[in-house]
Amino acid sequence: MPIADAKVSGAVEVQGQRMRLSSGASVAAGATAVALDLASGGTLKVCANSAVHLAASENAGEMTYSLDHGAMELHAKIGAASDVVVTPDLRLLVSGPAVANVSVRVNQQGDTCVDNAMPNAQTNPLDQAPYVTATEQLGEGVYRVQAGQRVTMEHGSVAQVVDNEKEPCGCPPVPRQADPQAFPLAQSEGLAPATAAATAPIVPAGTVHAQVTVPFMFDANHPQQPPPPASEATAEAPAKPTAHAAEQPNLGGDLVTAVRRLWRRLFNRRS
Repeated sequence: MPIADAKVSGAVEVQGQRMRLSSGASVAAGATAVALDLASGGTLKVCANSAVHLAASENAGEMTYSLDHGAMELHAKIGAASDVVVTPDLRLLVSGPAVANVSVRVNQQGDTCVDNAMPNAQTNPLDQAPYVTATEQLGEGVYRVQAGQRVTMEHGSVAQVVDNEKEPCGCPPVPRQADPQAFPLAQSEGLAPATAAATAPIVPAGTVHAQVTVPFMFDANHPQQPPPPASEATAEAPAKPTAHAAEQPNLGGDLVTAVRRLWRRLFNRRS
């Protein structure tokens, strides 16, 4: 696979779009993980923001992977000779013959996560997981990671082992793309500015999507009194049935009567 933004140096052989690593090679992954072929067979996956250095023993039978920080995944067949994964605090011996699917992750506190995953039984039911033995670099403590077991050795010590680790030890899964129709959680919590799609009106411009009906009321005895608010008018004067025209109020007649009364008062005052 393409190495993206990874930095590879040392004993590297390029074959088309693939690269093979030998003893003396170093891999430093950038923002994305990178999987590279091993000259001895198998694949080494260096997780994002991680660095691994490869070195072979004198008889070229034992391969050592030095992981200073980050995470890695080793997928390879292990023969009579054992492979070794070295971290700042531990030495992990991966013994065969077996099919290794071993993941290792080291954080800044020295906590070392080791996953000795079982082989794919559908590929070959006779394949077995390797023996993974963890030994302290500056101590005498020893711990064996069983086949199918995932543990975390806190602060790089085999005396503090969490044997039911739930988080993966290797590269984290690639997050799936969010549904573009879903409302972004960060925007709903006010953690991110709203996008144009989130602030766009739901109803197109020019389309009526809400109507309010307020009845018109006129009192001839109090022509200067302002009409009641819409909420009160609706509550106090419910709509009357429109089936009978005789029950409808004659607003025009009431208005004419009020004007006549007003003129009479004005003329009576002058006389």
